[in-house]
Amino acid sequence: MHRRLGRTLFSLLVIAAIGLAQPAVAQAAADVDTAPPSVESAEYFTDKSAPIETRGSFQFAPGEGVTDVVSYLYNFDNGDDTTLEAAADGTAVLPWTPTREGRWTLTVRSVTRAGVVSDPNVRGFSILSHSPVVTIYPSEDAGVGRPVRVEFLSELDGVTGFVYRYDGGRWKSVDEGYVSLVDIIASRAGSTELVVRAKLPSGKLSPATRLSIWTPDSPLVELTGPYGSTAIVGVPMTVKVAPAVKHVKQYLYWGLESREEKPVKARYDGTVRLPWTPAEEGYNQVSFRSVTSGGQVSASRVLDMTVHPAVPIVQSSWNNTKPTGGVGVPGRVRFWSTIPAEHVKGFRWHVDDDPEQFTARYPTGPDTQTPYTPTHAGPNKLSVQIEFSDGRLGPVQEYAFLVA
Repeated sequence: MHRRLGRTLFSLLVIAAIGLAQPAVAQAAADVDTAPPSVESAEYFTDKSAPIETRGSFQFAPGEGVTDVVSYLYNFDNGDDTTLEAAADGTAVLPWTPTREGRWTLTVRSVTRAGVVSDPNVRGFSILSHSPVVTIYPSEDAGVGRPVRVEFLSELDGVTGFVYRYDGGRWKSVDEGYVSLVDIIASRAGSTELVVRAKLPSGKLSPATRLSIWTPDSPLVELTGPYGSTAIVGVPMTVKVAPAVKHVKQYLYWGLESREEKPVKARYDGTVRLPWTPAEEGYNQVSFRSVTSGGQVSASRVLDMTVHPAVPIVQSSWNNTKPTGGVGVPGRVRFWSTIPAEHVKGFRWHVDDDPEQFTARYPTGPDTQTPYTPTHAGPNKLSVQIEFSDGRLGPVQEYAFLVA
């Protein structure tokens, strides 16, 4: 049985040489070193991970201050311990060949002749696959005809690129080195296969990685308008719906200010276009399911959207409850709008009968500020309109304030 020892205290009874025994307690400390052993490997503990089936070894040596080591306990990935006998100098060599790729953890403890087990040394390392690592980056908008981003990676020496084939199509090639990003596009719903091989410096190809990719049968839904997919109160838009399967005759949908599911007949090509003018700002949703002539109902496609107000929020150095500042005293006016900057040129505004001014929208963030100096005391009224990127003007927003 192995004993785990650290710093141990012993109590001693001291007996007087003359006269009655006088009980007294003295303490002596015995230190037993339990430093973790050294664990090294020229094949596996390097800057570059070793490929699978690479033959190598691990070298174990006693930790600092630890003597008379007779064996080591080791395990991989927190499995059961295995005993490895040590040489006369306390070292040991463990020959090893990895049986799988991926992340490994090696835990090693030394054991002395007295049975003292050291603290563990835990080493982590990775083993490479001969086939590429393929990572799919899923998207909530995934569907037939929409691109899916895929990463190819191989850390084998000298990899120059990859070849890949999707859904039984022709082989395609990318020559960007050991890592590449590509977009693949499904032409049908359901399960499809992606096959990837790395290009080796010898001109040969690595073993293949095969992955299944699932494409939902839910229809494709797109919101379009004069400002792309940005929805703004009072600005007409179109909801475009396209099928992911054949023979679609109608759609079942809800949303666009109604939670009741309604049918809408599909056009000859299975598509639908619905006009929509947002009436209220805030969060909105629309959901579509396709129905084929055979009665097959697809999964739902839910499109989330934010409807932006067509007028800015106005704030300033003055308010409408108490006169502040004064005539000729400079202050600031702030226009705040969540409409993306690429769709807004700026703000056209004036105070009472003063001349109109134009303030360009700040290119970042929702906040645009401009200086203003009042020309008269008492009630003031600021009127402002958003000027959109196409020259359209939004509704007038009024802001009242008092000047001392």
